[in-house]
Amino acid sequence: MSNKEKKASRKMVKKERIAICPYFGCSHLKKIKPLKFGIFGFHKYPKCPKHKISLVYTDDFIGNFLHAVNACLFDVKSFLSENLMNMIKTRHQEERNAFFHGWMYCTSIGRGAQVVSNYMDGLSRAYMKVLSKKQRKALEDENYHTSSNEMICLGFNKIVTEYATFVKEFREKSALFYDSRELTPISDELQKILEMWLLNILNNIQLQSMKIKDELTPREGNILLVKEYYDSLLHAGTCA
Repeated sequence: MSNKEKKASRKMVKKERIAICPYFGCSHLKKIKPLKFGIFGFHKYPKCPKHKISLVYTDDFIGNFLHAVNACLFDVKSFLSENLMNMIKTRHQEERNAFFHGWMYCTSIGRGAQVVSNYMDGLSRAYMKVLSKKQRKALEDENYHTSSNEMICLGFNKIVTEYATFVKEFREKSALFYDSRELTPISDELQKILEMWLLNILNNIQLQSMKIKDELTPREGNILLVKEYYDSLLHAGTCA
């Protein structure tokens, strides 16, 4: 999808649609109406007043957002770091299997899966707020659908169906990574090892943050360095 197709445009829209600021956490939504006089009119490409970036249509955005979430939750880096796994093998061989399943169980929480539910719930509520009474009625009553609110209904239905699919696939994928029958509490000694490892990784995160500030400029970025930094943050979240 090209940048032009991603950006909300009043020049291209034929029926009312809802657009959102693509900045994660921003709740700005706007109803995009067709230009009344063809190509003439102001605010042809609406932007977020806070972040100054172009809005994107909600039904286009939501699929890309959940795809990115899946990529984060089930990234290969979600597995145990090599040095931590070696520590477990050396000092607590008998707990290795249970620890692995426990870590993979906590991975989705540590990588922020719970945030998705809150975000989707907030998005649904915000979507409803920008609709007129007639448009809200159209969402509730299939027989009330008209051609004028077709895209409005499509946008909201896309939010619902995409999230339902995400939850279903999330449960199926999660079951592949751990066995709930293997989930048992870890020993106090292993708990202390994890606390020491977490303290060490938090110190490394601080050093990584300073390195990123020193080496990156607004015009160039080492994406591998940034990804390593965020992987460390997510590992720390899982360990905690």
